[in-house]
Amino acid sequence: MEQPQPFGKVVVTTGGTPTRATANQVDPTARVAVQSFMVQVLPGNTGLIYVRQKGSLADDRTNLLKTVAILPAPGSATTGPFPSVTFSKPLTSAGFNLADIYIDASVDGEGALIVGTTG
Repeated sequence: MEQPQPFGKVVVTTGGTPTRATANQVDPTARVAVQSFMVQVLPGNTGLIYVRQKGSLADDRTNLLKTVAILPAPGSATTGPFPSVTFSKPLTSAGFNLADIYIDASVDGEGALIVGTTG
């Protein structure tokens, strides 16, 4: 049975330097198999959030070669809406490797909430 698993708040210290979606794990580089995952902007964000696939850790905010989604800032820090995107695929034993997903931001210190579905 599928179980939601929170991976916590991922903050991008410096925009243009992506942070792994698994940044809060003991070993952020270790494989984390999920069947689906959601990225939701944080309430205090004022800029864009970029969801990226594994690849070069260079700034991809202009050419978007590894970017799979761009999320805007929330409408209101207290009432939202809080934009999100969900990625899913048919159930397989391998699923997505969440360690291959990166979060980037247009504003330093902003980020996203990450939730995966395991099972």
